[in-house]
Amino acid sequence: MHEKKIDSSAYLAPGAVICGDVEIGEQSSVWFHATIRADYPIRIGARTNIQDNAVVHVDDGFAVSIGEEVTVGHSCIIHGCT
Repeated sequence: MHEKKIDSSAYLAPGAVICGDVEIGEQSSVWFHATIRADYPIRIGARTNIQDNAVVHVDDGFAVSIGEEVTVGHSCIIHGCT
């Protein structure tokens, strides 16, 4: 079981789901009903914004890395990419 590493300055909105090997950087935000599911590592950089209903997940053997100061728009799907 992997432990989540979420910076204390990050904001997680009610209804956001974070599970698995996830690291979220400082001053980042994950908004209402966004889902981050990490069977492989997911790294989200500082000051990044995962907007409402977005989904970030991995594919078998493919981790996800999202850089600093990125916006992932409403209802977007990020699937196993960097």
